[in-house]
Amino acid sequence: MKDHKPLGIKLLTSEMLKKYEGVQSALGDTLQSINKEGFKHSRGHLGINVGDPQSYGLFKEYFDEVLKEIHPNIDCSYKPFDGSILQDKTNSYRVRLARNVKGFPLPPAMTSTDRLKLLEKVETVVQSLGEKYIQYKDLDHPSNEENLPSWYFFSKGDEYYDTSGLNNDWPVGRSVFYFSEMHCVLWVGEEDHLRVFCHQQEGDFLTTFTNASNLASQLEQALGFCKSDDLGYLTTCPTNLGTGMRISIHYKLPHGVSIEKIQELAKPLSLSIRGTNGERSESIGGIVDISNTYRHSKAPEEFFHYTWSSICNLIQDVEVL
Repeated sequence: MKDHKPLGIKLLTSEMLKKYEGVQSALGDTLQSINKEGFKHSRGHLGINVGDPQSYGLFKEYFDEVLKEIHPNIDCSYKPFDGSILQDKTNSYRVRLARNVKGFPLPPAMTSTDRLKLLEKVETVVQSLGEKYIQYKDLDHPSNEENLPSWYFFSKGDEYYDTSGLNNDWPVGRSVFYFSEMHCVLWVGEEDHLRVFCHQQEGDFLTTFTNASNLASQLEQALGFCKSDDLGYLTTCPTNLGTGMRISIHYKLPHGVSIEKIQELAKPLSLSIRGTNGERSESIGGIVDISNTYRHSKAPEEFFHYTWSSICNLIQDVEVL
């Protein structure tokens, strides 16, 4: 790891730095500032956190190079598959959508005032939806009288978040909304302005996807989201550009199957294998998190079905080892 550099730093060539020397976005982004995490934490994968949605256009040549690496063109066509194979293999269907609201800096560049104004705006919209919900404001000590899974909440981030500015003003402007009838959770003020999660222990992926998409659509109609014709939904981390969608299940590895083996099988299917609690976590009791590696697509429903089929095919392959 001694010579490892995050991808964002590797792509900061002398030519690229010269091209954008002195260039700064209206909200203060420079090539150096969006790579603060990468400069300080050499073990990271990408190390980029954008504070100004306009930076994607302002530093287009740089981001074109980034996107070539993290969002390869993949064929989203898929063969017929048996989605029922997952019913006995998981008790956790999850769909997550990352979204950011027009008219605000992205989280790394937000002030405490920005964070409070955003939360107030979201609270007003949520109240108008007519859906049954519970709001949790104290994320350091959430009451959780409903006994929700711990991952329904988020807490202050790690040292990577400290460096990027994502932890600034914690816990100001942060909140969680739980929509019981939709099996959905809305995070306000984490890596992106909004994170819409839908989680079901029974049923199927299509219902989970539909519920998450419907809630995000209602929010978008009322709030307006940062979006580009070329890039899709704009996000703090470029890995989430496009659909902003992460589709995942928890899966217990069969006896004798290593994480390294399932990672080998997952890679050609554009899937990632992580620890039980996601990025930078360990596997607990042999349970791994399987999710889509890439997010960039202009057709969310097609992309969802492609990922769903990939997960089913992976499980079929693993079960016959």
